[in-house]
Amino acid sequence: MAHESISDGNAGRTERRALRVLAAFNRSEWLSYIRAGSAGGTVAAFMLLAYQILMSSTSDVLAAFRMPASITLGQAAMSKTAPISIVVAAGLINNVIIGAWWGLVFGLLLALAGSKWASGGIVTLAMVFGSLVWLLSFYLIAPLAWPWLQTLSSVRLFIGHVFLFGLPLGLWVASRIK
Repeated sequence: MAHESISDGNAGRTERRALRVLAAFNRSEWLSYIRAGSAGGTVAAFMLLAYQILMSSTSDVLAAFRMPASITLGQAAMSKTAPISIVVAAGLINNVIIGAWWGLVFGLLLALAGSKWASGGIVTLAMVFGSLVWLLSFYLIAPLAWPWLQTLSSVRLFIGHVFLFGLPLGLWVASRIK
């Protein structure tokens, strides 16, 4: 009995501490970070897609659409014989969802970090975040879920994730959060 009351007391203190931490966060501030992050992630995803289209070989301009399309359509979407309209539609939809998701994660992490960030700090953090997205996407998630995407983890994609995902994401969020 005495042991149960001690552990219940510790649990109660932990709960109260957690509630104080959560109460310190302003809900509207959290939502503004999350909204800015997801919108910025969507914009940044289109920037990254444009970069991938420009950098793709002239023999397969649709490669930038095939990669995200293959997440839902499977490895067959990577084939040049896959229906173009379906590959482009699935690639665009997946690209927007993935960009918005990673942007939402970035906004949430900024909100969790607390305090006000200077614009330059947000942009720098977003560029670091872009490199982490590349690392997680191509060295952890893709090998486990979509092994055919492993061959695409090039330096060119790293540069794209830092400068054409992270940078626009940071600029967008920094311009929306004050």
